[in-house]
Amino acid sequence: MFLLGFYVGRRELFANLDAHRPLLRRVFACGVIIGLPLSFAGARLEGNNMGVPGVAGLIETTAKSVGVPALSLGYAAGLCLLFCRVPAVRRAFAPAGQMALTNYLMHSVAGVIIFYAIGFGWFGRVPLVLLLAGAILFFALQMIVSRAWLRRASFGPIEWLWRMFTYRRRVALFRP
Repeated sequence: MFLLGFYVGRRELFANLDAHRPLLRRVFACGVIIGLPLSFAGARLEGNNMGVPGVAGLIETTAKSVGVPALSLGYAAGLCLLFCRVPAVRRAFAPAGQMALTNYLMHSVAGVIIFYAIGFGWFGRVPLVLLLAGAILFFALQMIVSRAWLRRASFGPIEWLWRMFTYRRRVALFRP
């Protein structure tokens, strides 16, 4: 997946989404058509092999190994197509994307606090529907905070640190 992301970045596919709509449509269709059934099959087979490696375990692993990345690509292409059709959605997501590393780390820290024993210890005790709703709400909050932060700053705080370590010089965080 990393190499695929590297390739997409080198080709600048995200720089001009409109020019790549046909490719995005194909990736979306293939990702959903391949990813949904395989991910569903992998989820249905999970735990049915009773810990014994065999045909069921092999099928489960293969279904997940192919289905999950395919579905992820389908989702990503679907979002890109949505961004092409509704520019306001792209503008709403842009600040969170500019602070991707900061938001990722914030999400991770929140997950540790919520699910592990050093915090609330709710792992395995929260229904999946609540997990999904909580993740969506938390990301919506991150979108709001990212937009507010970037009104005053040029980068997210972690992106700023990363930039300073990369360039080995002081970089201004806040706009003049």
